[in-house]
Amino acid sequence: MLCYGVGMRRLCILALPEVFDSAFAITRDVLEAGSRSQVPGAGDGGAPHDPFTVETVTVGGRGVPTAGGLAVPPGRGLTAAVDADLVLVPGFSLGEDGETPRDGGGGAMGEYLRRSEVRTAVRWLRSYRAGGGRLAAGCTATFVLAEAGLLDGLQATTSWWLADAFRSRYPAVDLQAHMMVTHQDGILCAGAALAHTDLALRVVGDLRGPAVADYVARRLLLDERVSQGHYMARDHLSRRHPDVSKAEAWIRAHLGETMRVDDVAAAVAVSPRTLARRLRDSTGESPLSFIQRLRVQHAVHLLETSKLSFEEIAARVGYQEPAGLRRVLRRRTGRAPSSFRDRLRSGSGSKAS
Repeated sequence: MLCYGVGMRRLCILALPEVFDSAFAITRDVLEAGSRSQVPGAGDGGAPHDPFTVETVTVGGRGVPTAGGLAVPPGRGLTAAVDADLVLVPGFSLGEDGETPRDGGGGAMGEYLRRSEVRTAVRWLRSYRAGGGRLAAGCTATFVLAEAGLLDGLQATTSWWLADAFRSRYPAVDLQAHMMVTHQDGILCAGAALAHTDLALRVVGDLRGPAVADYVARRLLLDERVSQGHYMARDHLSRRHPDVSKAEAWIRAHLGETMRVDDVAAAVAVSPRTLARRLRDSTGESPLSFIQRLRVQHAVHLLETSKLSFEEIAARVGYQEPAGLRRVLRRRTGRAPSSFRDRLRSGSGSKAS
């Protein structure tokens, strides 16, 4: 929980140049719906009868062109958000070069971050955070928070195809590119463009309780997704070295077995040290973290799509004790196993705990 408290009143959406039309609109729509909705019995963990306000701010109060050629009209400048309880920054387009931004200072991302209005936003966000402000960003906008140095030492996520460029530019950030949403120390990050729905729902749930967030999700026909893993292109993830692809395939084929790093290295025909280096370069993870992530991804998939008991699922992903998987799920996703099973709605009576 973000623990805003009953006094939460104001959320500001910071629209930067070339903001994605869908990201801006869905963020505002979900937050507005979350503010207005009244759901009986929605008091757990939120303030159901205490709606918050949602405002849009821009650098200098000027109008902002969107990626689709529309415009966010002139309005309030950044100073209007100084006392906001949370500032959310939607992602923006990098143009045709945005699919493969180059490392270092070059490429479309580097050029975007050097724009004067973006540099102004970076300085303001740094000052706002220093004053205790809470932040959220989705997709490409996570680079802006990282550029301000606000994600150093924290877990974060970003669009999965930008993960390599992000790691290269911001090595001090604990990037969890497989996650849809991360939250640490009052900063939320979300993955690829439509993960803004997950980000906004997370904010609504933290402010007004899970019942309101669930109601808004059902009203807008939104499905919750904990991981970008289902959407990642495997050839993109492993393009740096074929050993990573081989390791992933072998691990997935042996998830239910006791597994050591030495076993994976032997299957790939490399030394454990070489395997660790390949994984670090391609995913930013250690071998043990990589194995654990694949196990968690498959466990979440089974919880969401099957009627297997939690004990059966734990065994299928290599945990002899269900309590071990339960702890890992909570640590990696911030959620209880039952929250995934609740969305299955199979009527079978099978329930993870």
